[in-house]
Amino acid sequence: MRYSIWTFILIAIFICQVNPAKSDDAQQCKECKTKATDEIKEYRYARVILLLEDFLKTAKDKEIIKEINGYKEDINGEMAIFNNMIKSLADVSKPRKILIDGTDILITKADESGIEGNADDTSCTKRWVDISPKQILDLFPPGAGKMDNFYLGIWCYNHSLTSKGESILIKWLSDNSGEKWRLDRFLCRYGNIPVPPGGFAEYNGQLVTRDEKTEIMALEQLRKQLMPKGVIDKPGADKEQLSWQKARTKKTEHYIVKTNLSTDALNDLCFVMECFYSKVQKIFKITIKTGQFNINFFRTKEEYVKNEGPADACGVFVYDPNTAEAQILAYYDPPDNASTLMHEGTHQLVRLACGSYEARAPKWLSEGLATYFEASKYNGTMLKTNLIHESWLEEIQERITDKKTAALADFITMDKDDLELSEYAHVWSLVYFFINYNYGQYTKSFDAYFGAIRKKGLNALADKKQHIKMFEESFKTTFEVLEKEWQEYILKLKPNAENE
Repeated sequence: MRYSIWTFILIAIFICQVNPAKSDDAQQCKECKTKATDEIKEYRYARVILLLEDFLKTAKDKEIIKEINGYKEDINGEMAIFNNMIKSLADVSKPRKILIDGTDILITKADESGIEGNADDTSCTKRWVDISPKQILDLFPPGAGKMDNFYLGIWCYNHSLTSKGESILIKWLSDNSGEKWRLDRFLCRYGNIPVPPGGFAEYNGQLVTRDEKTEIMALEQLRKQLMPKGVIDKPGADKEQLSWQKARTKKTEHYIVKTNLSTDALNDLCFVMECFYSKVQKIFKITIKTGQFNINFFRTKEEYVKNEGPADACGVFVYDPNTAEAQILAYYDPPDNASTLMHEGTHQLVRLACGSYEARAPKWLSEGLATYFEASKYNGTMLKTNLIHESWLEEIQERITDKKTAALADFITMDKDDLELSEYAHVWSLVYFFINYNYGQYTKSFDAYFGAIRKKGLNALADKKQHIKMFEESFKTTFEVLEKEWQEYILKLKPNAENE
């Protein structure tokens, strides 16, 4: 018995020693990768290698060590092709030009910091960080080795050229199928996800998992059913001049859409809302069990106002507790129709995600998600979400710089019916941050917050202290940490990011 007790004590001591080490490794790994990402964007590859090597000197967790060694290998490859590009620019027998701000610059020198050249008999210097990644990409010479295109694809991903990077990696994979594990390793690290069953594969020009392939196939089927034409955000869909009494109605899996616009516009409305519903489900991660949602989309503002639409808004979500009827009202006002519907559709689904139509969602969350989806782009064949809301980005960056933003704890617990314009910028930035920071570090926390709201209801939101406690428990960190991470992340964002 004595030996068993001592054995147990020794095991307990060992666990206490090992678990903190693993926890420390994970936290330090996260911090290391965050710093590395910043250095990569500045093209300081040697610093990235030093960061990774310093981390490896103290790391103990075998899986994390394996991950960082793979990261180091990829960065070494990316650094090699970047340096090779610099060397090629130094070849005076093959002078290169680059077009920057409408001016052709003949490159005379290149190094790790940037380029020197002549433009209209005037010498000039440009740092790499001052040149767009698309322009730099054109300077890379054709890859000579079988891994060159792989590392070029990684370079594109790391510099916000994901679509181009994806096409490069697809071509590389077709020629190097035996090296697929490298691709899986990179994409999982890039997306901060575990390797999915079967890894990644090409499907219709995209690198996807099995689940993503299923989603794409569903989208293709939806296109065949509805044949969207992309007319809803363009002038001309009201040429028939139909009255509301002659409005058309179409049912989809989740919506009943009624409009007195053209048939093509009706199909567009149905298609974009089904795409929107699919995107929202990824965030809420719950099954919303209701009947089909009603949308009344009017040809004119006069018809919209006559049918209880507010004159000071392009659209509205309406719920009548007496009849339990819910619907979205909007009117034709290109080019913002899809954005309006997604904004109001978000309000509808946020309520349901919080429990029911009568549930009260925190104002920052409801408006933050609505402005997040409002920034989406519909091009007639697909809906791109998770895009930067450029006007709100500029506004919130100015307010952070001028120290005019409210404290996070006060902001998420605010209780008011209407937001000021600057507050819309703030709520959008919070949602974008929670979904995208550190490759989705807080997405599970976001879901836990919804779960806490559903479980505790109105009382938790009405009590500020209880709401703050619920928020911190969901996100498993403090407001001070979140606010610092949020400010640093938002200030580094740039408009027109290609990533989705």
